[in-house]
Amino acid sequence: MMKTRQALTLLLFSGLLFFSSCLKNDPSNHNTTLFYGHQDIPNINYYMPQALLDALSEKDSLFFGENPPGFYFDSCCYSKDTTFVLAFMDSCFGKTGMTFKKNDESSSTSKTYEILNKKWKEYCLDTNTIAPIFFDTSFNGSAALDPEVLRHAYIMGKDPYFTLYYYEVRIEQHQYQPLNAVILSGECVYTEYPIDTIQITVNDSTVVDSIVNRRIPHYLHKVQWGVETMKYFPKDNSAQVALDAALEAGTQPQPGDVIIKEFDTLYIKPYKTR
Repeated sequence: MMKTRQALTLLLFSGLLFFSSCLKNDPSNHNTTLFYGHQDIPNINYYMPQALLDALSEKDSLFFGENPPGFYFDSCCYSKDTTFVLAFMDSCFGKTGMTFKKNDESSSTSKTYEILNKKWKEYCLDTNTIAPIFFDTSFNGSAALDPEVLRHAYIMGKDPYFTLYYYEVRIEQHQYQPLNAVILSGECVYTEYPIDTIQITVNDSTVVDSIVNRRIPHYLHKVQWGVETMKYFPKDNSAQVALDAALEAGTQPQPGDVIIKEFDTLYIKPYKTR
């Protein structure tokens, strides 16, 4: 039994090393994608707009690395007053599907893809937009015109610190449908409890007891939530007229505006025990 446990421990450790190996997100690295195990994710330096990156960088809230915490597997995050909820699904090493809900506003990565699937080329080639270089065909070739990348949110970092980034088309009561670039950064705090004790024999005489702990993501701490409005896709002509008036009156963010919100704690609720 002792040898079996040792072998299982070594096998698990080797597997974790394999999946954590990847190309680091070095700002000086000009690759447009990074690799997490068998998954590839867009390089945040080219995928996200510069104004939003600068705003989070000034707050020291961009966490690079190949080993982000796994709080987003089969879970949701919510504020204490539940004014908003982020839910994650179909997660796999650096990428995840997700939904957002705040009062009468909502978005999801799948809905964003659905809305922009037929409009993405228009967005990328519109010289009036502030699209990042990732969506410039002269920089990223035909990949710039493929909206498939919008199906996921992406995560990087060094456990317990993380940076999650994605695009959303926000659905709200006015039907202005703003396209937002979103970055969520912070620290994952865990609850630990022992699940087993293993005994390791050294030199056929010395026995060492080692407690194996299980770490459960409990909450996110010191969260910075940055949103940059990129463009609007009003649902119809009536919404376009109302949007033009709202932009003129200053009651809606202008394309390029960045809003940063801070949350001391976002709670984590798993869908199921892993």
